[in-house]
Amino acid sequence: MANWFEDNPTKSVIAYTFVVGAVVWGVSNFVLDENKVNFYKAVSAQYEAKVSVLESEVSNLKTENERYRSWLSQDPKSFPTLESKIKNLEVALDEASRRPAIKTEDKAPDTQLYDFTKSFYKGESFVDPKTKAVIGVSEVTPDYSANVVLFLPGGEKKELTGVKPGTTWVFDKGGKKYNLTLESVNWLNNGLKASVSEVSEE
Repeated sequence: MANWFEDNPTKSVIAYTFVVGAVVWGVSNFVLDENKVNFYKAVSAQYEAKVSVLESEVSNLKTENERYRSWLSQDPKSFPTLESKIKNLEVALDEASRRPAIKTEDKAPDTQLYDFTKSFYKGESFVDPKTKAVIGVSEVTPDYSANVVLFLPGGEKKELTGVKPGTTWVFDKGGKKYNLTLESVNWLNNGLKASVSEVSEE
């Protein structure tokens, strides 16, 4: 065998080169393939983490969206509320147009009593533009009551705790009697609603 290598140096070099090349090729492919597998595993893990984060963000956005829609639905000047009122008015108008006209005797128009309602949030104040009666809210509690600061025309400042929806204060302004009412308290979104209405003297 040694004589063959000595007698055929060129062939032996070529054969040796092929053997070494085959070994190098095999090792390189194995190492590279393993590196590729590890690389794809790392990339896959990154995408899974991103998908998890995105799913969490989408869930949070859905929750925020529902909360904002709830807030808007309680604001009488918000678009969803106005849209709903417009639809109701359109239905009422359509029904009224289908009814036969009824002739009535002319009457003097009744004097419309003053009424003002507004939604607001904890940390804000309800201010009636006519009488200047004020309700300020410092805290909304889980039992759906509120801690309020009250200013009534001709009266002193009052700090009250645990005020429930429906609580009404009566006061006079310009010779007329009014009711200031805390209409609603929503602990979930810290939203409240209050109103001032003129009391009929009859």
